[in-house]
Amino acid sequence: MEGMTTINDIVDFVRIIKEQPEWAETVRGILLGQELLDLPRQFAEFVQLTNANFSAVYERLDRLEGQVGNLIGAELERRVHGDIINIASRHLGLNRARILQSQIVARQPQLQDDIDDAEEQGLITEAQGSHLEQTDIIIAARRKSNREDVHVAIEISRAIGNDDITRARERAQTLAVITATPAIAAVVGGSISPSQEELADLLGVVAIISPRLSS
Repeated sequence: MEGMTTINDIVDFVRIIKEQPEWAETVRGILLGQELLDLPRQFAEFVQLTNANFSAVYERLDRLEGQVGNLIGAELERRVHGDIINIASRHLGLNRARILQSQIVARQPQLQDDIDDAEEQGLITEAQGSHLEQTDIIIAARRKSNREDVHVAIEISRAIGNDDITRARERAQTLAVITATPAIAAVVGGSISPSQEELADLLGVVAIISPRLSS
């Protein structure tokens, strides 16, 4: 009969399947069943859903990590804040230390006025003023050796890094400009590597290590 296809053996069957792709799809459906045919699509949907869930989890973890970091930073600053008189006396040779700014004590009005005046007079840029306002602790004190008034810009970190050192130096330089007094740059933390000690010495930054800050 015209239009009919005769299959004599498996070779004919394979040949016909290759020649007629639509037949191959029909045979595949018969042999595998619809559930197996749907597996690639279902797996792709599963992968897409899993990736979306992982992305959501990672976003939450990022936020949680930031919150934990803020809590740790606040605790370190609280410890240094409570020990600031001892730090100023033992490590910096200062007395009559008073805190002008920290995350615990509001910025003193005179310091804010000095920052604003320096910006208005073009002595510092607005960015420098903003960076100074982010300093972990700023104190005013007096040298024991010669009774000279000084200011100190202090950066705090559990493990002191290069960024902490350079920030302390830059902010101390800005502090010296706006107060017209010598300014000391200091970093306080629980640990520091030899290479970072060298950097601190090179930049004239006092590195103060306190075991209480390492845990």
